[in-house]
Amino acid sequence: MACAIMKIPKTLGINRFRNITAIFKERSIPTHENSLVFYRFLSFNTSKETHFPDGCKPKINVLLNRLSTSAAANYAFQANAISRNTGHATNSAAEEDLRILAKEGKLKEAMEAFTKMEEKGTFLDSYTYNCVLQCCADRKALDEGKRVIEHMNRTGFRPDISVNNRMLELYGKCGSVQDAQQVFDKMSERDSASWNFMIAGYSYNGLAQEALQTFGQMQENGLRPDGNSFLGVLWACSRLGLVDKGRQYFESMSKDYGLLYSMQHYVCMVDILARGGGLEEAEQFINNMSVKPTASVWNTLLNFCKSHGNAEMEKRVANKIAELDTNMATVPVSNTGGISGRYANRGARNNSRDIGGDADIMKSPTPKASNVHEYRAGTLSHPQREQIYAKLDDLSGKMKEAGYVPDTRYVLHDVDEAQKEIALMHHSERLAIAFGLISTPPGTTLRVIKNLRVCGDCHNAIKIISKIEDRELIVRDAKRFHHFKDGKCSCGDYW
Repeated sequence: MACAIMKIPKTLGINRFRNITAIFKERSIPTHENSLVFYRFLSFNTSKETHFPDGCKPKINVLLNRLSTSAAANYAFQANAISRNTGHATNSAAEEDLRILAKEGKLKEAMEAFTKMEEKGTFLDSYTYNCVLQCCADRKALDEGKRVIEHMNRTGFRPDISVNNRMLELYGKCGSVQDAQQVFDKMSERDSASWNFMIAGYSYNGLAQEALQTFGQMQENGLRPDGNSFLGVLWACSRLGLVDKGRQYFESMSKDYGLLYSMQHYVCMVDILARGGGLEEAEQFINNMSVKPTASVWNTLLNFCKSHGNAEMEKRVANKIAELDTNMATVPVSNTGGISGRYANRGARNNSRDIGGDADIMKSPTPKASNVHEYRAGTLSHPQREQIYAKLDDLSGKMKEAGYVPDTRYVLHDVDEAQKEIALMHHSERLAIAFGLISTPPGTTLRVIKNLRVCGDCHNAIKIISKIEDRELIVRDAKRFHHFKDGKCSCGDYW
């Protein structure tokens, strides 16, 4: 069942401040003056008194300065977690519960717990911020992540490199590359992960040239690329159609850096070769792999066999996949975004939009209470059903005036042309966008997250809608981010 979810975040309340301290485990930190002994973070369930040389407590600013400039900053302990009055612990039980919820991926429950702590003016430490931001990044929850970041700013928390990296990951996964760049530029210290998140963020958001430039800057700064660095670079080469450059990077991994290839690297290389039409070379590359290729590697080639219309290779590759994974046994395609498409894996068909398998999540940042709206392609059940369909009808007329011609090849059902056009117009991402357009102020950026690749007709339609409505429409499909604005897409129609 195709569905889309529209979520509108709650307004933020005003935080109250509360004096707290952190809990530490005894550890010595060498300084230019007398050694300072403190308790590193150990547990939120027990409290231990902090001891200092000569039995006296230093001023809090001295403690903060020493901790922030020492090696202790690398620990989970965060100097900003100490308030003006030492001797009182944070709401340790609540903070531990928040971390557990975040680690389990329970975003809604975690944000409810976070809100309660906000209202009480509770300070959080680096580790807790890390967990919550990671949960937001994994769930592509940009609005919730921004709430957490705003809380950090209001409480005067100074993020360490780990928290900054979580922010880079959040912004990159949610399509906010400019925000990621701002965080990156302000970072006083960066590690390999920081550079990798920027490279990946650029690549997945269609800014492939920037990804390659960032990779070059990483090398110039003396950091050694790892496997994740090359994943982002290979993805960028695929987006730009740089076959030779991609091959050079792939070979450099092993030759210049002694890195081992993961199956993801092989998938990227097949993508690079096949995307530009080199199907035979891609097939030969797979056959010559030093390890046994998985079904995912062959499936990458299968997708391009469909898009390039090579039915003979498509059948051969589909049989290879069936041999490797019975769960991916080939069946006739109903509608998986391909055109030639006589074969597709069973899992893909069970998730195809024609039987409602693709889930779209739509988010729009407006100061209203949170709401969730579910859509099913073609059979919309929603309180504003009539308004949504009316908006689609209105868009249909304007789109055709702007030059839109429905590409009914993407509808593989045996129905007449008029029914095919209706089916295209009622794809779930268009239902979600129509609802966003009637529910948000003009000019508001709309975000759609899909678990399937956006079909060619929807891609063309959304470009035109972005120009007609003068909106930025950010669509995250199974492959990448598409930033639609002024009738153009960041992918350059190459995805």
